[in-house]
This record gives sequence, C-alpha cells and structure tokens, in this order.
Amino acid sequence: MSTPEYPRQAIEQRSHWPGWIWAVPITALAIVTWLGIRSWTSRGPEVRVIFPTIADLKPGDTPVKFQDLAVGTVKSVKLEKDFRHMQVELQLQSTMEGHLGQDTKFWIVGANFTFTKLSDFNTIVSGPYVAMQPSPGPVQDRYIGISEPPVLKYGEQGTPFILYSETLSGIQHGTPIFYLDETVGEVRSYRMTGLHGFEITALIKAPFDKLVHTGTRFWNASAIHLSNGPNGPKLEFHSVPALVEGAIAFETPSDSTEGSTAQPYHKFHLYDDQDAAENAPTSNGVSYRAVFAGAANSLGKNAPVELMGSVIGSVSDANSNTRL
Repeated sequence: MSTPEYPRQAIEQRSHWPGWIWAVPITALAIVTWLGIRSWTSRGPEVRVIFPTIADLKPGDTPVKFQDLAVGTVKSVKLEKDFRHMQVELQLQSTMEGHLGQDTKFWIVGANFTFTKLSDFNTIVSGPYVAMQPSPGPVQDRYIGISEPPVLKYGEQGTPFILYSETLSGIQHGTPIFYLDETVGEVRSYRMTGLHGFEITALIKAPFDKLVHTGTRFWNASAIHLSNGPNGPKLEFHSVPALVEGAIAFETPSDSTEGSTAQPYHKFHLYDDQDAAENAPTSNGVSYRAVFAGAANSLGKNAPVELMGSVIGSVSDANSNTRL
C-alpha cells in the first residue's frame, strides 16, 4: 500500500539584507561620511589678516594661493571701523602647518587693476585672490597684510636697490635689468616721490648683485639716444627688445670696483642713457660755465667735454645768450 502524496508547501525565509533598493543611499551616505572625515582631517589653521585695501573677496570662493597653487580659501570678510581696512579670516590647508611664522606675508592680487602687471590681467575673469609667502614658525594671532608683493620671492636670492628718476620712460613692473648682455634682475615696483620723480625698486639676483658697488651707475636702456658729438650725429640704443619692453642697464667704473659692495636698498640715480651715466661727474667733480663768442649750435645736452682726446665730462646745459 503506497503512502499518499501531499502537496508541498513553500517555506518563506526572510532575508536580513534590507534589499538592493537601499544600496544606493547607503553607498551615498558612506561617501559623504568619508568626504567629511577627509575634509576635517585636511583642514589646517585659520588665520586673521588685516589688509590695508578693500577688495571684492568672496567667502568660501576666493582662493588663497602660494605660487599659483591654491592652499586655502577666504572664510569671512569684515570691514574695519575706519572704512579703509578690512579683516579677513582665511581657512588654510593642513600642509601650511609650521609655515606661518611672524615673517609670513599676505597680499591681494587684482585689488587695484593696472595694465603694467601681468598678474592683474589673470584676475579680470577670476576676480582678485589672496596671495601668501610662507615663513617657518607657528601661527600668529594676526597678520598685517601688505599692499605690494615682497621684493624677494620665496626661496629667491638677490639684493634690492633703489633707483631715482625724474621720469619712468618705459620702465614698468618686470622691466629687465642688464649687465653687459645678460639679464641679471628686474624692476619689482615703483612709486611717485612728490611731484618731480619716481622711486624704483630694482632687484639684482645673486650672484650678480655682488657686481653692484657704491660707484655703480644705472641708466635707462629703453630709449633711443641721438647725440651730436665731434664726429657728427650718433644714434644709440641697447637692443630691439629693450626698445619694445623697456630695459635698465648698469656698469661699475674701473675706479669704483675697489669700493665696498652696495648694501640692500642703497640709492642710485637712474641716468637717461649710457652717455649720461658714463660722463656724469663724480663726487669730486667741478661745474664750469663757459661763454663762447661764436655760435655753439652743435653743442647739446650730454655733449662730451674732452681733454687731449679723453672725455673728462659732459655738457649739462646749453643755450643762446644774444645781446642786442
């Protein structure tokens, strides 16, 4: 006798996994958590900077850069009570830890647009940003921002000097400085001094800065100089690039090489051209006034004064004096 077969009954087993529909939000939550932890661990110090100028800095958007590399962002901006300064809080990356000593510099690039700075053109679309130059040491309570970039860039070696001139005559930010035919430095900044001249900050890079002595003479090499000497008219210029971009050149007279090397920010006069620099009187020079009975139309400013074939000076001014 056979055993009767009964219909099989399915047994339902509940899965402990909530279902594939939950995989997407759980994965998204894990990614957000990981990004949050990563952001928190990569956050560096917060610093407070007082800037002497007002600029359109946007919290959370305006970057802080070191040599064109973003190292932080602007966290907050607040106008000072004098309405001329602003207080800016910066959130820096953790890599800047230990590089925020008291000599750290902060400045704003693109706050005041000028056609002579290439960096300002880059901010036309992106807007101004905060630049910094780190210095070893712990973070400070606050920093005082500067209006112009430091003369010496990070890791750069050289010596800054001051040149005085009545006019700029093509001199601008970044104008190259030549010794013979070698580029040895550049103009880092300039400013007006009163109403009758300019103060130019020039950096001569190492080791060429040792060529600058107290008797060194600088001149504007960007101009075309037409002189009227004993051999007739003479046209001089340093080079074609100097005519287009502007340039400064210098040399040290042989009798000045035995003097001491010029110290940082030593002041020099910037002569109009090479002839004026070479024929300029020394500190022991003597000025004379000569009156000629005949016509002296061929004499002009900077015309050489010779003694037995050697140039011993130059004409500083020449004019006619006719008595009726």
